Amino acid sequence: MQIRIKELDNIFQRIYEDNISGKLSDERFMKLSKGYELEQYILQNEVVTLNQELTLEESKNINVDRFISIVKKYTDMTGLTPEIL
Repeated sequence: MQIRIKELDNIFQRIYEDNISGKLSDERFMKLSKGYELEQYILQNEVVTLNQELTLEESKNINVDRFISIVKKYTDMTGLTPEIL
């Protein structure tokens, strides 16, 4: 998605230059730019959502790892301590 967002920036720059040089009409430029801007907006929102989900999953993994280390601590007992009791 991030690669496509960068591609869209490049495409937008090219159509802008084509519009300025007269290769592309103003009307066509507006249609193309609106479509590319909408696609880019959607992709940027999806990237934000996926990054939030990734952060949440990483947080869950940290909690699971911490839980496993605590469980291992108490399953490999060599003797009873006040904490274990």
